[in-house]
Amino acid sequence: KKEKPEKEDKQSVSEKKLSPKKILPIVVVCISLGAVILLLGNFLADYTAKRSGREAYYAGDYQTCYQNLMGKELDETEQVMYSQSESILTIRMWLREYEVFVNEGSELEALDSLLQAVRDYPTLLNYATQWNAQDEVSLAFQDILNILSQKYQLSQEEAQQIADISDNVEYTKNVMLVLQRLGLGFWEFPQGTVTEETSAPNTEEAPAQLPDPLPEEKEIQQ
Repeated sequence: KKEKPEKEDKQSVSEKKLSPKKILPIVVVCISLGAVILLLGNFLADYTAKRSGREAYYAGDYQTCYQNLMGKELDETEQVMYSQSESILTIRMWLREYEVFVNEGSELEALDSLLQAVRDYPTLLNYATQWNAQDEVSLAFQDILNILSQKYQLSQEEAQQIADISDNVEYTKNVMLVLQRLGLGFWEFPQGTVTEETSAPNTEEAPAQLPDPLPEEKEIQQ
């Protein structure tokens, strides 16, 4: 048998194989096409999210607006919508936190959340004013002041004085004294920890240690 035809067949098969020089352009085109598809998908996703965010803003759904615009590249109008929503949601979050603690029966934490709101309000109001959201924020803050006045018998000035106490133990003690005066809680204070205005009840049992200081409220962002 002659082997020459077999060599020719092997040579023809070899010639049909693509060389690396021929494969490389195809790979480049595929990668480029994939990148275009990915970018287009991201663009459409961002566009849809921002459109939903704008629609939610006009509907008064600030949470959806905030969630859809967060982390996106925004134009001037969208930035205003985002920042206004953030301001309004922040003060609403403070009120919601208070309501959750009240429903759980945690009066100490509930009052603490309102006092922390009083402490942080000036900063929030300044931010909200930059984005023309001060009216909504001020209105919600008035609800906080009403609760402090009607339920806890604290004026804004009195609440501010307690909120401004920098020492955690002293701050916690003052919060407990407010609640104790209203019958919303009872704590036995070690000697020397009670202010002149309020005296601790006498008991035969050894005084209990003050609970750990209340943690400061976490900030919200972005």
